[in-house]
Amino acid sequence: MPNNVEREKQRAAEMILESEALTDDLKDTAAKHLLDWSVAQAERLATERVEKDLDRALSSLRRVTKRINNLVADRAELTDSEFAIEMDKLFAAANELLGFPAQVQVATQSLLAERSRLDEATLVERITLLLTPPEGAKTGRGLRGHSNKSEGEPKKGPFSRFLTAFRRVFKRATAKRTPE
Repeated sequence: MPNNVEREKQRAAEMILESEALTDDLKDTAAKHLLDWSVAQAERLATERVEKDLDRALSSLRRVTKRINNLVADRAELTDSEFAIEMDKLFAAANELLGFPAQVQVATQSLLAERSRLDEATLVERITLLLTPPEGAKTGRGLRGHSNKSEGEPKKGPFSRFLTAFRRVFKRATAKRTPE
């Protein structure tokens, strides 16, 4: 059985590394950090999934990775509101994939304030750190057959409550800076 897990981890890593498009908008240091994070997440997923679920999870991981690439590359052109919306989408996708709420409330506000001053590699590092499950945490709740999609309306969990609170805080913060 360990050989099977190792083969799946290798296959998962290869699926990430074979796609140059995942980091094509980033400089080398940022791209390397993002790929390292993606491979680590792919290997973690490979230890927890059966083949069919792993393929779906890796496809989702590739989308999350590409979303990080796009967010970091486009950060200068995005307004604060657009950046926050993209972060919101990123965290929602990562939560569905990895099955834990990202550690983001204060950090997101910090990223909003500092995004234009941070170089690509630092921004990628901070985003991926927020999306990395705690050591030993089980991941992938959303893609292991426990998805709320088939049940209609998603259940309100800690991440949903966090997103609601984040939207409220962000709305207040942008309202103070932007006269109406």
